Amino acid sequence: MQEQDQRQKVFRMLAANPEVRRVMARALEVEEEGRASSPHYLGWRWDEIPIQTQKLRVLVEEGLVKVNYKSQSSTEYLLREPELVQQALEVVGEEEQLEEGQIPANLFDMIVGHEEVKHWVQKSLTSPRPVHILLVGPPATAKSMFLEALGSLPGSQYALGGSSSRAGIADFLVNFRPRYLVLDEIDKMNREDFSVLLSLMQSGVVARLKKGMRETDHMTTWVFAGCNRRDRLPPELMSRFVTFDFIPYTRAEFVEVAVTVITQHLGKDEALARYIAEQVAKRTRDVRQAIHVAELCDSPDEVDRFESGAEPGRLL
Repeated sequence: MQEQDQRQKVFRMLAANPEVRRVMARALEVEEEGRASSPHYLGWRWDEIPIQTQKLRVLVEEGLVKVNYKSQSSTEYLLREPELVQQALEVVGEEEQLEEGQIPANLFDMIVGHEEVKHWVQKSLTSPRPVHILLVGPPATAKSMFLEALGSLPGSQYALGGSSSRAGIADFLVNFRPRYLVLDEIDKMNREDFSVLLSLMQSGVVARLKKGMRETDHMTTWVFAGCNRRDRLPPELMSRFVTFDFIPYTRAEFVEVAVTVITQHLGKDEALARYIAEQVAKRTRDVRQAIHVAELCDSPDEVDRFESGAEPGRLL
């Protein structure tokens, strides 16, 4: 689960932020040159990239960069997962990049049903002023698929509420200035971050303490958030959201949704798609699980072989 979350985070941050792409690409070049010149290469300094130190700190906190060596005179950094960064850069480079603010027509194509939610989220995205939306429901509903789609938009930044940044959401916002802030597990944020988020949603003002001084910044940001339970959110924050509730799929609904996605988007035979959906339904109602099984298996025998060793939560 953590590996998949990190992979998604890297892809989203690179897709949404040109500055992050530039830093990651430059870091790859510097590390390749450094390792070629010395078998004891320790890493690069901030001024070799270059990058502002506060932005570098956020990249460390987000797990893209690590401190490899530190002394009184210098700090040396390395990419935490250079192969993943390289892969993400290649994928982002191959994809046609939309201008920030443009909404792709196929944004929610992978989501079957929920037409009313799609309609109002699309209306929010094209509103002249931010309309913030909260999706509430248990795991393995379409809620997460909506958030993943929104996190892929140009100008979007995706974060988990419980770990958006150890320095706090204020630094995250100021350093990345997202047009769309996508927060999953918003109910796990701490009280200080709730206050920052409330200010952003009310007035577009983000305040933070830096070197003992209070700094304020203004930004226009749409907030799209998700959580399992709404009772953990402050009432004053809830009042800033338009809220949509999701309920778990019934077995029959799950099978039909999974069959539709597998046939339309993966091109699988309907009979095989239905067999996959029915087998996966025995252990989960998570459509993504059925998608992954369909990506791996080309016959009922392979599905049986896979499912015989599958454990709930083993796949993402």
